[in-house]
Amino acid sequence: MTNILKPYFATDVYKVGHCQMYPEQMNYLYSNFTPRSNTYFKGSSMYDGKSVMAGLQGLLKWLTELWDQEFFDKDLEKSLRFYRKHVARIFNISEDKVYTKHLESLHSLGYLPLHVRAMPEGSVVPVKVPVMTIHNTVAGFGWLVNYLETVLSAGLWNACVGATIAREYKRVLTAAAIETGAPLEFVDYQGHDFSYRGQQPVDVMYKSFGHLTAFKGTDTIPAILFADAYYGSTDQIGGSVMATEHSVACANIAMWQKRLGCDLYTAEKAFLEVYITRIVPEGIASYVSDTFDFFGVITKMASELKDVIMSRNGKVVFRPDSGCPIKILCGYKLYDTGLDTELNYRAVVGVNDNIYDHQVAQDIIDGDYEAIALNHHGEVRYYKVSTVSGEVYVGEELEEAVAKGAVETLWDTFGGTYTDKGYAVLDEHVGLIYGDSITIERAEIILQRLKEKGFASNNVVFGIGSFTYQYNTRDTFGYAMKATAMLMEGDSEFTPLQKLPKTDNGLKKSAKGLLAVRQNDDNEYFMVDQLTTEEWATGLNCLKLVYLDGECVAESTLDEIRDRINQSI
Repeated sequence: MTNILKPYFATDVYKVGHCQMYPEQMNYLYSNFTPRSNTYFKGSSMYDGKSVMAGLQGLLKWLTELWDQEFFDKDLEKSLRFYRKHVARIFNISEDKVYTKHLESLHSLGYLPLHVRAMPEGSVVPVKVPVMTIHNTVAGFGWLVNYLETVLSAGLWNACVGATIAREYKRVLTAAAIETGAPLEFVDYQGHDFSYRGQQPVDVMYKSFGHLTAFKGTDTIPAILFADAYYGSTDQIGGSVMATEHSVACANIAMWQKRLGCDLYTAEKAFLEVYITRIVPEGIASYVSDTFDFFGVITKMASELKDVIMSRNGKVVFRPDSGCPIKILCGYKLYDTGLDTELNYRAVVGVNDNIYDHQVAQDIIDGDYEAIALNHHGEVRYYKVSTVSGEVYVGEELEEAVAKGAVETLWDTFGGTYTDKGYAVLDEHVGLIYGDSITIERAEIILQRLKEKGFASNNVVFGIGSFTYQYNTRDTFGYAMKATAMLMEGDSEFTPLQKLPKTDNGLKKSAKGLLAVRQNDDNEYFMVDQLTTEEWATGLNCLKLVYLDGECVAESTLDEIRDRINQSI
């Protein structure tokens, strides 16, 4: 199929005419790409206000390939006919009035005459610090610099936001692992990318590549291919496991129900046993467990199949996929009276009675408890609690597993071991992954609650979906590419350019002139602008040459990018 994306159309319509609008005497144009704010980013409780630079190398290589394959290696007249046809339609003019001399000159040159400097990928930079600068290397091609703004911005902000989000997750997971004694190598797979179906077909390469700069767990194949093609790694780029989905579960449960003439529970148990013994007899087998009754699966079904699960050479991972992630995994925040008193008796026999014991009620209010465990004549029963006008009321009864949550429920059946810091870890034959509605905030809460219950952080894997990665825009960090200098014909010094809107609050104020990024005594990056040509050419600059005249001249591997991010954590 013919590639409908032509490189000269990977831009905004209004940029098509800019080649005729720049001053005729302008030989060179110099621009930068900078995160201008972090107003809209919802990071973790430990967020440091910075963003991660990522994705430029792959973007430049992909863009160069596109120009080579769809322009430089193509017949010029055929390309111009295509260009004239569509530009004429867009502007409602005749084809003979479409300007094409700039493309003719570029095709004759045979490459992209660009000089790109950038922060090393994996660098963590503060707001207002440029991550890339770009200018043309051949006089007369200044129009090309900001002509590419649209496609460069579209790819780069996605990758940078994805990498920044992934780093925040990794900071949270790493901190929890250290606190509870969980192995740090597990963290590489604890954040797992489930976001593909909620993203744009092209954006996903960049956003999910950003995920791979911090984690190895992913189900997004295009990101793996993108990283492999344009970065490479001596380690695993991205990995996943065999897993069911609801269509598989529903189809097999229906088949077993029809074959055996049995109820849903028996049919699902038959499928689960076949799945973990015949279809995936060893290794990790992930099972979506909420098709009908999640807690029924991890209590009665898991108990009945315990010998089968424990005899497997591998792990059965149960995947809840609906409900509140915090409560499903950790259970309710539980107040345990530990008493056999009139308080317990009244609560059991009189649901919706208020708790008359003032101290117990106040403890529940102060501790923000969600449920209460009541011991009535040796039988422990669990109830929701709610507070209304300072009174605490006992609500509906909860199943024990629901009250305790999935991690503790599996522990009750399968047991496990303890870390050197004394936190419980489920037996290696069972695990949990939750991939629905996970956010950084929820991940922090889940890990904190597990810690409070005495469980290590590595009892659960988080599936990070499009709710996390897609609910962002270019404005999440205010990324923008702006021209800040030009060199006029006959001049030896660049003329500074600056955007400074009077109606703006300062967000859109651009840098001015030639730029550099440097480090202070605390190794924090900062920008300097309005440099002379000599200062810019010879002075200290953390922005390093990465691309020159159609070729990447300095490259980073995915391993190196991950190392930089890990060092920042």
